[in-house]
Amino acid sequence: MNRPGVLPAGVELVQRWRFLLDNLPEWIGGGFSTGEFLLRSDGVLLRRSVASEHARGQTTWRAGLWSEFHRFSAGTGQDQAETWLIDRGYDLGDPSPVAVNEDAAGPFPGLPEHFRTRR
Repeated sequence: MNRPGVLPAGVELVQRWRFLLDNLPEWIGGGFSTGEFLLRSDGVLLRRSVASEHARGQTTWRAGLWSEFHRFSAGTGQDQAETWLIDRGYDLGDPSPVAVNEDAAGPFPGLPEHFRTRR
């Protein structure tokens, strides 16, 4: 499914990160969120959920819709955005194989790679 509008005319992709956020307290069993951030040249930060599914020796990646991450001050540069996200508990890594304007990628043979932070 093609998702137009992620990068409006004249706006470019500056940086894209996959994230892992440990956001549920241990007293209720713990848990985490996974997804991606996309920083645009107009300073807007977008977020979407992304997860991998493994079945019959193959891995498929699925992604939700992009939405603006309103907690972020638009106009902040790439280094500041990365630092801002890390300071809020996000582990950042390389982007998923799902294209920016798609909602799935794969199937690929084998298991998904373990999440590796870039810091």
